[in-house]
Amino acid sequence: MNLKHPHDLVILMRQETTVNYLRELEKQLVAQKIHIEENEDRDTGLEQRHNKEDPDCIKAKVPLGDLDLYDGTYITLESKDISPEDYIDTESPVPPDPEQPDCTKILELPYSIHAFQHLRGVQERVNLSAPLLPKEDPIFTYLSKRLGRSIDDIGHLIHEGLQKNSSSWVLYNMASFYWRIKNEPYQVVECAMRALHFSSRHNKDIALVNLANVLHRAHFSADAAVVVHAALDDSDFFTSYYTLGNIYAMLGEYNHSVLCYDHALQAKPGFEQAIKRKHAVLCQQKLEQKLEAQHRSLQRTLNELKEYQKQHDHYLRQQEILEKHKLIQEEQILRNIIHETQMAKEAQLGNHQICRLVNQQHSLHCQWDQPVRYHRGDIFENVDYVQFGEDSSTSSMMSVNFDVQANQSDISDLVKSSPIAHSVLWIWGRDSDAYRDKQHILWPKRADCAESYPRIPVGGELPTYFLPPENKGLRIHELNSDDYSSEEEAQTPDCSITDIRKSQTLSYLVKELEVRMDLKAKMPDDHARKILLSRINNYTIPEEEIGSFLFHAINKPNAPVWLILNEAGLYWRAVGNSTFAIACLQRALNLAPLQYQDVPLVNLANLLIHYGLHLDATKLLLQALAINSSEPLTFLSLGNAYLALKNISGALEAFRQALKLTTKCPECENSLKLIRCMQFYPFLYNITSSVCSGTVVEESNGSDEMENSDETKMSEEILALVDEFQQAWPLEGFGGALEMKGRRLDLQGIRVLKKGPQDGVARSSCYGDCRSEDDEATEWITFQVKRVKKPKGDHKKSPGKKVESNQAENVHRNQANLEITGPKVASPGPQGKKRDYQSLGWPSPDECLKLRWVELTAIVSTWLAVSSKNIDITEHIDFATPIQQPAMEPVCNGNLPTSMHTLDHLQGVSNRASLHYTGESQLTEVLQNLGKDQYPQQSLEQIGTRIAKVLEKNQTSWVLSSMAALYWRVKGQGKKAIDCLRQALHYAPHQMKDVPLISLANILHNAKLWNDAVIVATMAVEIAPHFAVNHFTLGNVYVAMEEFEKALVWYESTLKLQPEFVPAKNRIQTIQCHLILKKGRRSP
Repeated sequence: MNLKHPHDLVILMRQETTVNYLRELEKQLVAQKIHIEENEDRDTGLEQRHNKEDPDCIKAKVPLGDLDLYDGTYITLESKDISPEDYIDTESPVPPDPEQPDCTKILELPYSIHAFQHLRGVQERVNLSAPLLPKEDPIFTYLSKRLGRSIDDIGHLIHEGLQKNSSSWVLYNMASFYWRIKNEPYQVVECAMRALHFSSRHNKDIALVNLANVLHRAHFSADAAVVVHAALDDSDFFTSYYTLGNIYAMLGEYNHSVLCYDHALQAKPGFEQAIKRKHAVLCQQKLEQKLEAQHRSLQRTLNELKEYQKQHDHYLRQQEILEKHKLIQEEQILRNIIHETQMAKEAQLGNHQICRLVNQQHSLHCQWDQPVRYHRGDIFENVDYVQFGEDSSTSSMMSVNFDVQANQSDISDLVKSSPIAHSVLWIWGRDSDAYRDKQHILWPKRADCAESYPRIPVGGELPTYFLPPENKGLRIHELNSDDYSSEEEAQTPDCSITDIRKSQTLSYLVKELEVRMDLKAKMPDDHARKILLSRINNYTIPEEEIGSFLFHAINKPNAPVWLILNEAGLYWRAVGNSTFAIACLQRALNLAPLQYQDVPLVNLANLLIHYGLHLDATKLLLQALAINSSEPLTFLSLGNAYLALKNISGALEAFRQALKLTTKCPECENSLKLIRCMQFYPFLYNITSSVCSGTVVEESNGSDEMENSDETKMSEEILALVDEFQQAWPLEGFGGALEMKGRRLDLQGIRVLKKGPQDGVARSSCYGDCRSEDDEATEWITFQVKRVKKPKGDHKKSPGKKVESNQAENVHRNQANLEITGPKVASPGPQGKKRDYQSLGWPSPDECLKLRWVELTAIVSTWLAVSSKNIDITEHIDFATPIQQPAMEPVCNGNLPTSMHTLDHLQGVSNRASLHYTGESQLTEVLQNLGKDQYPQQSLEQIGTRIAKVLEKNQTSWVLSSMAALYWRVKGQGKKAIDCLRQALHYAPHQMKDVPLISLANILHNAKLWNDAVIVATMAVEIAPHFAVNHFTLGNVYVAMEEFEKALVWYESTLKLQPEFVPAKNRIQTIQCHLILKKGRRSP
C-alpha cells in the first residue's frame, strides 16, 4: 500500500492487518450475497401456474373471486305445507295507489329473545348497505309466479292481510320476501324479526334464511353465519348448508366452507353450484398457503439483505479509513515516473523488460514484443538472438559492423535450433536472406511508415482474398484445354443447372444478398483476377476460356461440385458480376460438408468487402470462424473488414490472431508492415484508446477535444516534470506522446545518455525503431502513461469484437484513471473506469451545466384514470342531481378480512395506521375534473359527498373504492386511502387491478417505503405493460431509491410508449447529467 506518511510506524505495522481484514470482509460479503441470490424466491408466476395446474382449480374452472358468494337463497312456504293464498285475498281489487307492507307500522315490536337483536347487524339495520341484486336471483319470481299478480299488487294484498291479522308469522315472512325483491334490507330485517317472534320453533328457518341473506349481502357475514347455524336446528338442510358454505367462503374459513358444501351435496347430490364452489374454495385455500410460504421466504430474504447492507456499510467505512492513509493518485504517478527515470540510468536493458539468458547465454528471452536496445559486452557478449514473447517473433543479433554474408550460415543454423515453433520465421521461411529482407517489415521506422502508409487504407484500397480448398487437404481436378474442344462456342459457368438441395445450415446469412441493389453494379476485382490466373498457372489465357473450363467442369460426371462452384464464384468475382458470384458461392455453401463451409463463407465475405458491404462481411466471417478458427486468411479478411469500419482495435486483434497461426499464409506478409506501423506508431494515424470501451478508434484531424476537464487534472508538480522532460530530450526522439492540458509528454521512448567510457561500452546493437543518428551510448526505457479501462472481472472477447458501451447497469461504478505500465515501486491506487457517455448520445458536461435540471427529490404523483379501462365514471357517480344533504366523506371497510388480493404482506399495507404520509394535494384538479366533459367542475367537498353517497350503497364496487382512495390521497389520509385501495384490490378483476395498484405505489413512495412501492408498481406494469404511466411510476420510485440506471430503463420504456411525454424526457436528461458529473462510488 502506498502510504501518505511512510514514517508513521504504527500505521506501517497495522496496514497488513487492515488490508487482510478488508479482504476477508469482502469475501464474506460476496459469499453472503451469493447465498441470498441462491435462496431468493423469484417465482413471480406462482398464482397463474397454480390456477393452471392444480386439480381443484381445473375443476372449478374460475377463481373463487369470480364466483358470486352472495348467491340468494330462501326456503319456500310450501315446504312447510303452507299455501300463501290461504292468508291473502287474491281476488280483492287493488287501488291505483297500492300500499306497501310496512311491518313497523303494523306492529311495534318490543324486545324479543327470538329476534337476534344482540347481533350488531340487526342493531345497525337502519344503515345496512344494499348492493344491487342480480337479475337471475330466484327471489324475483317466487311470489309473483306463485300468485299470478305483480309484486306491487302482492305487496298491497300482504298489507291488507297484516291489517286484519298482525300476528301472522306467514304474512310477516311474505312481507320479508316482498322487501327482499324491493332490495330494502331494513324492512326485510324488521319483518323477519316479527316473523321470528310469532313463528313456532319448527318454522323459524324461513325467516332466519331471509335474515341471513340480507346480513351477508350487507357484509355482516359473521352475524349471518350465527343466524344460519340457528336455522340448522330444524330446517331445510340443503338450503341452510349451501348458504352457510357461501358465508364461510367469504369469511375465508375455507375448511368450514368445504364441510358445509359437502353436507349440501349429501342433501342434494350433483348440485353443480355447490360442486364448483367447493373446488374453488379448495383451490383458493391451497393458493393462499403457497403465497404465505412465499411471503415467509421473501421476509427471510429481506432480513438477510438488511444484514448484508449493515456489513456492506461497515466495509465502506473501513475502506474510507484505509484510503485516508493512501497517497493521492497524482503523487503516486509522480513517484513512479521519478523512479522509472532513475532506473533508466542504471539498467543494462533500457526498456526494463524481464529478459533472461537461455541456451547457454546464446539467446535472450524478453517478455514483450517491443524494441530492445542493449550494449554488446559483459554478459551479453555471446548473445546471438533475442526472442520476443512466448509465440511472437525472433530477431538474430548482429552488430552493425558484421559482414552479412559471413554470418549467413550461422544464422540459418541458429534458426533451426530455435526453441520457439510459433515464430515469424517458422511461418514465412527460414532463409537468412529472406529474414534480413523482413527486418524493415518487423521493425519499421516511423519515417518508413509515414512514407508507405501516410494514412490507414480505406475500404477500396484493401486487398481481397480467396480461401483455396487446398488448405483443407482437398484437391480440385486440373482445368485445362483438353476438357473441351476449342472450336466450341465459349460458355460461362451457370450455377443454376446443378441439383441443389435446400440449405439447412447457414444460407439464411446470404439469401438476403440476392436482392441487394448495391450489388447489381459490375465491379471487376483485380485481386480476384490475379488469384484466378495463378490457380491455372497461365497468365495469358483469356477469361472466356476460363469460363468454358468451369462450365464443362460443373457438368462433368462425378465432379466435386461444391469445389467447382467455389472456383466459379472466384471467376465471377474477377469478371465483376456479383449476382452470379453470389449464386455460385451460395450453392457451394449449400453443398459443402459442414466442416468445410467456412471456405465459401470467407470467399463470399471478400466479395462483399470488394463492394463495400463490410458490416455484412463481418457477420459471414464470424460465422466462418465458428466453423474453423485455424485459417489465417479468415482472420486477415476480418481485420480488413474491421479496418474499413474504423474498428482499429478489432482489426489489430484479428491481425494478431492471423500472425499467431502456424498455417502457411503468404498474404499475411503483405499486410505485416501496415499492422506493425499501427502497433508502433498509433499517434501517426490518430489512433487513441477509448476510455469507455477499451477499443481503439481512429480520430479525424479536425476532431474536437474529447477529454473532459475532470479527466485530465494533474498537479502542478507533474506538469513541471513534463516541462523538465521536454527540456531534457527533444520531441524528435519520441515515438508517441501523452497530451494533457495542451502539453505533450512522451514516455514511450525516453533516451538516457551514459557519460564517459567508464562504462566499458564498445559498441551497441539495436533492434526495433533504431535511428542511424542514435548515440552508441544510448539506452532506452519503454514505459507508458496511458488511459486504460480496468474491469473488475476478466471479460474475454472474441477477435475483433467491440465491447458494448451501453450497459447502463455499470455506469455508477466506472471512473477514468491513469495507469502506469512497466515496473513499479509502489502499488497502484484505486482503479476504476468511466463510461464514455458521449458515445451514447448523452449531453456533454458543458451542456449539462447549461441545462435546467429537474428536481429529482420532488415527489411526482401519478394517477391511472378508469377511463383508460373504457369505463365511464358518470355511470358510477351521479354528477347531475343537486346535493341537498350535508357534506359527507367516503368511508371504506377498514376491517376487510385479509385476502390474497389485499397485499397485507407488505409492511406499508399492514402498518398503514402509522404511515408518514404527507398527502398529494396536486391531484385536487384531477378529482375536481371528474365528469367535466358532461358536467361543470365541482368543489372537492362536492365530489367527496357524491362518492360517499354511491359508495355507501355499493361497497363492492372497485371503481368507487378507487375514487374514494383518490379523495383521501388529496386529503393526506394515508390509512383511509389504503383501506379503500385494499377494498378495490379485493373486488377488482385481475386486468383492472393496475388502477388501484398505481395509487398504492404512489402512497408507499410518498411514505418512503420504496421496496414496497417497487413491488406494487412492478405488479401494475405486469398487468398492463402498455400504459406509459405505469412505467413512469416505477421509474419515479427507482429515482427515489437512487437506482438511477434502473430508473433510466423505465423512463426510456415510457418514451417508447408515449414519445412526447415531456416529464420523462426531462428526468432522463437530468439523470444523465447527474451520472456524468457525479463522483464514482466504490463498493466491493
